[in-house]
Amino acid sequence: MATAMRFTKKALDKLSPAPPGKRDYYEDSRVPGLRLSVTGKGTKSWVLQRRVEGRVRRFTLGNFPEISIENARKRYERKQAEIANGDDGDRKQQQKKARRATLGDVFDDFLEARTLKPSTVKTYTQIMNTALGDWLKTPLADITKQKVGERHTHLTRNSGAAYADSAMRTLSTVWNYAEGLHEDDSGESLLPSNPVKRLSKTRTWNRPKARITYIKEHQLKDWFAAVEKLRGEPWGTVAQSTGDWLTLVILTGMRSTEAASLPWSQVDLKDRALFITDTKNHQELHLPLSDYLCKVLKAREKKIKGKYVFPSSGRGKKTPYLKDPRTHINHVIEASGVQFTIHDLRRTFTTSAERLGLPPYALSRLINHQYGHPMTRQYIITDLDRLRSPMQEVTDYMLKTAGLR
Repeated sequence: MATAMRFTKKALDKLSPAPPGKRDYYEDSRVPGLRLSVTGKGTKSWVLQRRVEGRVRRFTLGNFPEISIENARKRYERKQAEIANGDDGDRKQQQKKARRATLGDVFDDFLEARTLKPSTVKTYTQIMNTALGDWLKTPLADITKQKVGERHTHLTRNSGAAYADSAMRTLSTVWNYAEGLHEDDSGESLLPSNPVKRLSKTRTWNRPKARITYIKEHQLKDWFAAVEKLRGEPWGTVAQSTGDWLTLVILTGMRSTEAASLPWSQVDLKDRALFITDTKNHQELHLPLSDYLCKVLKAREKKIKGKYVFPSSGRGKKTPYLKDPRTHINHVIEASGVQFTIHDLRRTFTTSAERLGLPPYALSRLINHQYGHPMTRQYIITDLDRLRSPMQEVTDYMLKTAGLR
């Protein structure tokens, strides 16, 4: 719906941007049908809206304030006459533009328009350049369902099932963005339907089974013993930081990157809690700290200065915090005889919590997963104090099993 108003330059200048990803429309009270579109970034465009051949169409007439109100009204009248004479040049131009758009062009627009984490940008870019690199200069209209099916099969055979599925999901995400980018004035896409849908219709997704590995109960003693050796290394070394980082991850179930990039500003040792603002599901995570983790972090606070709890060592590092300390993780694997990935530590925390019979809503809050229907969740207020006991139970169980308590 458009908001009717008297168009004056002063009034239009004061219009605020629309909510992110949305558009607001304002209709000229003097010339009904002439509208001003305002995007989330504050771009203001003149729009003519009318029904053409049974469908509501929108025609862009230029931007405000480059095109004044009076000139916009004149353009509106001329466009009305063109439409009445059957001239639909705008759609033809839009179709030509859509047909010329290459995968590389759209991907660049996609990265610029979306707010993505650096790691996500890196993954998408790597997939585009490696799995789909020969398509970057290809117009989207030329990437057919058959080509997508053949590429998926090729990647499955040569790069693995998981990689093939990931490449096609990335292509599908970018294509969906392109469909929204190249729409006609009635909101219909000028591009062919997303060709990746063929994989769903033919049921040819690989869908590799998710990993279900974790550190088993009888392995915890050897694993913690190896980690404690790292923690005993000199302060400021990558080895010592890796030991504390692994301890934090397994005793909280935090995602590895969220733990590694944790700044001191998000740790409150007086309140025995930490919080993460930039999470995978975009929901803030507030976690209570067990007594053991409070001691670990208090010791680090005395010895480690700077912005991050786990800063990178040396100069010239691409990231200012701990990043993939593979060498020291391998030392833990060799010393303990326990094969594990970092995400296995999150699954170990979850498995331990389930073994202790923690309430589902408490476990969901601790690992920052949604629990139940949205309407149900708003009636379950789980604050830090209610989560302290469950968090402490998991720590006590693991440390006791490991022979540290």
